[in-house]
Amino acid sequence: MKINDANSREKSIMAQLKDMVRTDTKVYWILWKFAPDLLPTASETFEDLQRTYAAFRNLSEDLCNRYIYLESVQTAVRWLLRRMDGARMIELYNIYFDRAKSDVQAFRALIDFKKEFFRDEEDSELLQILSGVDLDGDTGGDDDFEMDL
Repeated sequence: MKINDANSREKSIMAQLKDMVRTDTKVYWILWKFAPDLLPTASETFEDLQRTYAAFRNLSEDLCNRYIYLESVQTAVRWLLRRMDGARMIELYNIYFDRAKSDVQAFRALIDFKKEFFRDEEDSELLQILSGVDLDGDTGGDDDFEMDL
């Protein structure tokens, strides 16, 4: 599979957010509030947002700020912040990598960072679920089920 094939199948951030919140207005508000650099047109103030996107012309900023109380909006914001955090972690990795070339302490920090950054999340989640589970089946209690035939 080519890399371009994988990229073309992944939804854009805007499409993913729209699947979650169902309206363009909420998508644009979320981006304006939490990731303004991802908006197609720069909007520094709410008035800019109103001038740029017709859906906001009859809405107040106070009304739109109430979107944050909607579960779907909270879910979408958490998803967006995780994506943004992933991008920031990549930036940090590059910074550590560049500094590690000339600084022993930065090299040590890079090694520690890599352990966490590259760990397989699915495996660690499974290990968390299984921690505390007695895989040998020996509970040490007398409440084992026995069946007399």
